[in-house]
Amino acid sequence: MAAAGLCRRHFGRGLSAAALALGIVGPAAAGATESRADVERAIATALHLAPSAQLRILQDGATTMPSCKQPPKVEISHGGTYRTATISCAKPAWRAYAELRLSTQVTVAVARHALSPGTRVTAGDFILRRLASTSIAGTPASPGTIAGSLAAVPVAAGSPITVNDLTRPVAVQAGQTVTVYLKSDGVSVSFPAVVLENAAFGESVMVENAETHKRLTATLLAPGTPAPRTAVLFFRAPASS
Repeated sequence: MAAAGLCRRHFGRGLSAAALALGIVGPAAAGATESRADVERAIATALHLAPSAQLRILQDGATTMPSCKQPPKVEISHGGTYRTATISCAKPAWRAYAELRLSTQVTVAVARHALSPGTRVTAGDFILRRLASTSIAGTPASPGTIAGSLAAVPVAAGSPITVNDLTRPVAVQAGQTVTVYLKSDGVSVSFPAVVLENAAFGESVMVENAETHKRLTATLLAPGTPAPRTAVLFFRAPASS
C-alpha cells in the first residue's frame, strides 16, 4: 500500500510537470492571481478606446489565472457592441477569455413626437441628442437623410430614429419610361429606358434600354442634383403631367 501511494504521488507530480511544459495551466489554486486592473488596462489598450467609450467586462477568466510576469497580450474578436477578448500570458503560460460590452456616445436623431406610419418626416419632427450606443435598438438613421422620408412603422416620442423606421417615398414606378444618361468627363449620352422597379431618389435600380432591351443599373437623381463627373448611369423622375 505504501508503494502504491508513493507511486501515485510521483505519477501526480509527473502530470503536473507535463502540464506546465505544455503550457496547460489552469486557475490558480493558491497564490497571487492576475490583476483585474492589469487585464482591464490591456483590453482597453487593444480596443483603442475613445475617451467617451465605456467598457464593461461581462465575464473574465483571466483573473482566476496565476499572476503574469509581464503585461498580458490581448486579441479582440467580433465587432460591434459585444466582443470577445483572448488574453494570453507567456510566463507562466496560460490563455483565458473575456466577454466584453462596449458602449460609445453617439449623436442620433430622436423623434420630437409620435410618428405614425406613412407620415412624411420634416426637420421639425426630430432633434439631435447624444446617447449611449447600447441604448439604441438598430442602426441610427443618418440625420441628413431623415427629412423627406416616410415613417415605415410607429415611432414613439423620444425614441431614436433608425434606418428600419423609415422608407423613402417612391419617385418613379415600375413601367415608367425615363431618359437615362451615361456621363463621363462632361460628355453625356442619353437613351430611353423603362424602369423595372419602384425607386426613390438616390436609389440604384434596374432599367431596360427601350431600343436594345439591355438591362442596366442606373441611379435616380433628384431634380437639380448635379451628376457625378465619373462615368455613371443616372436618370431623373419625369415631370408630372
